[in-house]
Amino acid sequence: MSKLKELSQDDLDNITNFLSNIVERKLSNYVTSKEVINQNIITDISYENGQLDVDLDIDIDVDALSNLSQDDVQRIIDEVYEELDVCIDENYRQ
Repeated sequence: MSKLKELSQDDLDNITNFLSNIVERKLSNYVTSKEVINQNIITDISYENGQLDVDLDIDIDVDALSNLSQDDVQRIIDEVYEELDVCIDENYRQ
C-alpha cells in the first residue's frame, strides 16, 4: 500500500461528503424516507502527521413498522468503511 498524499481541507471535505452520500445510498436500501423519523450521520475526520482517522456513526430513529435493526446499521457502517478504503486508495495515495 502506498503512502497517503498530503490532504487539504478540501480533500477532507470531499471525504466527508463521500461518506454522507454512501450512507444515504446504503440506508435507502433498508428503509424508505417515510420510515425515518430522525437521522443524523456523524463523521469525525482528523488528519495529523500523515495519518487519516475516520470515525463514522449513524444515529437513526425509525417508525415502529420499520425492520431496520442495529445489526443493519452496523453492516452499513462496515460497508461504508470498505468503500472509503477503495476511494482513499484510488484518489488519495501517492
